[in-house]
Amino acid sequence: MAVERGVGIAFVSEMVAARSVALGQLKTIELDGLDQRHKIHITRNVTVPFTSAQSVFWKFAIQLYDRLNTEIWESLVNFVQVP
Repeated sequence: MAVERGVGIAFVSEMVAARSVALGQLKTIELDGLDQRHKIHITRNVTVPFTSAQSVFWKFAIQLYDRLNTEIWESLVNFVQVP
């Protein structure tokens, strides 16, 4: 929000800033040689078996990983503005 108000700069995830960029409130700047991509990890205690709900969620997340990322991104940048 501080950057949107013109009081600074920030390095944030493109997904975090997507809506503000789409609304024209923020601008992105590409920096040569700077790669800020990162993976998000899910951790668990392997000595404790999954519950049935955890097992279903894990299978869901693995099967739909690429589609979910695309849908999340699209929902952030393609939306209807309310006047």
